[in-house]
Amino acid sequence: MGRPPRSFPAATIAHAVNRAVDRRLIFHKRGDYQAFVDLLEEGRRKTLVDVLGYCVMPNHWHLVLRASVDDGISQYMKWLTATHVLRYRTYHETLGLGHLYQGRFRTNVIEHDAEFLTVLCYVEANAAKAGLVKQAEDWEWSSAYERTTGVRRITAPLPVILPHNWGKLLNPNWPEPEDR
Repeated sequence: MGRPPRSFPAATIAHAVNRAVDRRLIFHKRGDYQAFVDLLEEGRRKTLVDVLGYCVMPNHWHLVLRASVDDGISQYMKWLTATHVLRYRTYHETLGLGHLYQGRFRTNVIEHDAEFLTVLCYVEANAAKAGLVKQAEDWEWSSAYERTTGVRRITAPLPVILPHNWGKLLNPNWPEPEDR
């Protein structure tokens, strides 16, 4: 018997994350990242959720979502992960070779504006904190990049106004990125 779906009423905001089995790389090259970001754009048109923030990392990803309809987050995440796995396995010619993700996505419901800003900052600063880039806004596979450059239209308007020092909050003095 399958697990019961998690219940997220309309307007619920949640931080969702999923990681690859054994922390293996999911995103090996630029095209892998682009395919996932394209999937986020495709999913936006389903109108189940608003994507408020995201960061796609080499072996995991973070999303900040707001349910547009009751249980929209669960429906969207089911579609997103199943579609990503099928397309990934098809492209890499590994269909039938088992799980890509370590399990079902994890979520934390966000209940207050201050908590929302903390989580969004954590998500958008993820690549800089990991040393993949010097500035969070430089990570092409994140909403920080999208907000700074205007490239892509995945994210919806935020429920709160970002502080004027948002860039400084995202980049407090992370270690220099390694040459990769």
